[in-house]
Amino acid sequence: MRRAFELQPHARRIITMLRRSIRETGLIPSWYFDEFGKIFPQIMLSLAVLHIDNGGRIRILLTRRPLGDIDAGKLHVPSTTKRPNDPLPAMWQRLLREDLSALLVKEEPQFAFIDEVNAAERKRGDAIYLFHIVYAWSEKISTGEWFDIQNLPADEIVPYHLRFLQKLCKWIDVHSRDQQGSWEPGDLPRDTTRGGTHH
Repeated sequence: MRRAFELQPHARRIITMLRRSIRETGLIPSWYFDEFGKIFPQIMLSLAVLHIDNGGRIRILLTRRPLGDIDAGKLHVPSTTKRPNDPLPAMWQRLLREDLSALLVKEEPQFAFIDEVNAAERKRGDAIYLFHIVYAWSEKISTGEWFDIQNLPADEIVPYHLRFLQKLCKWIDVHSRDQQGSWEPGDLPRDTTRGGTHH
């Protein structure tokens, strides 16, 4: 027989609020999501959007955390949480559609590396980040800001995302020097919006 536990009044109120929110909006309140994330590690997908300009500089698209969010105003790599029955392509498309305003990209994202963040770094709790890169056709955007990947504003970036970006720079350096690798700086789509066309 399963044991039943009596709920304290405050726990009943929380459960009532949670049920009402799900029933009325279909959404879990952010405060509940944050607390739940501290108990169970989350799986995250981060998408580094890269572009090479006409001067040959590799640039990366970063977005700012919104007001009211943890680390509000700080720059970060666009990321999303894995949901139940959520395949990677669905996560990519959600990021591109919801966070990056349907930015035009070249082909599918390419897996780069995995990184782990603990609760001491991330206020929402432990998480495993699956870091992918994707190449943008141009720098025409309606959200976020482009930065030279070799000249990032470190003080403005969420600390563990800065670590991701430092790791990404090493990844790019290794792959650009690997003669047998599938990635070369020249493979990045150059900005063809200034007097040219892209296919």
